[in-house]
Amino acid sequence: MRARGEILSDLPPDQLTPDQKRRIHYELEKALAQLIKAAPASDRARIAGEAMDTVFREIPWHPMLTLPEDEYRKRLARKIAAFSPWIPSGKDLIEIGCGKGEMTAAFAGRSKTCTGIDVSSEILKSAPRIPNVTYIVMDAVTLELPGDSFDIAVSSQLIEHLHPEDVAGHFAAVARVLRPGGCYVFNTPNRINGPWDVSRYFDDVATGFHLKEWTYAEIIAALRAAGFAKIRSQVFPGRLGLGPLFRMGVRSAAWKVLCEKLCAKVRHKTLRLKLSKALNVNDIFISAQVSRV
Repeated sequence: MRARGEILSDLPPDQLTPDQKRRIHYELEKALAQLIKAAPASDRARIAGEAMDTVFREIPWHPMLTLPEDEYRKRLARKIAAFSPWIPSGKDLIEIGCGKGEMTAAFAGRSKTCTGIDVSSEILKSAPRIPNVTYIVMDAVTLELPGDSFDIAVSSQLIEHLHPEDVAGHFAAVARVLRPGGCYVFNTPNRINGPWDVSRYFDDVATGFHLKEWTYAEIIAALRAAGFAKIRSQVFPGRLGLGPLFRMGVRSAAWKVLCEKLCAKVRHKTLRLKLSKALNVNDIFISAQVSRV
């Protein structure tokens, strides 16, 4: 994997401007993303894991490593609040692409067992250690775990990091490790206002570690092809979706495809962003149930 200095600058981080840091981060992610995309399927998981580890080593100013603690906690709390209504108690849960493992740990108290997996061994080093939580370095595509092992699978901001050709395999693998009737609850940024990775400062489409950003229409079709049914989402933003408001607001995700198409017709980027936020389609949030019995 290529190091930071080989791409743009050999200056130490404290002598770089914010714009230089952003450019270095972008150039590194773009180069590594190209390696992942060009890799044969058998090598993608290994290369993706090495690429993530490289970025965390070479970019000490990476947002995941440098976000102020109070802001990080606020974001984490919002994410947990969005997922919580979808997570029943007393179940076996797996978080795919768990990162530092905070959300996995947050659901440990209500779950029978929790398993967190991530391709980056570097990021898992800081995961909290809790008795009923297990962390595993593992790719999200093959999920080398026994079938029918979990009741709930969750992921946050994962799908966009997978090779586009591997997303179908990922959904099939999740369906396999879930028990009949189990649900996959996940979010991923919507492409209609992207890109959402570091390339947003330089490109019109994602060229960094967001190997592909998706739409509701594409995600729903891929889930159905993998054997998921009862694909649902929320009318209201997740942070508001608690109690009666949550129950009233859960609907088939198909209606969001219509909202998405409406937003896509708006050419002015700022207006499109405001409309997509108002219609709650700026971020894709889905619960999909395994249909097999």
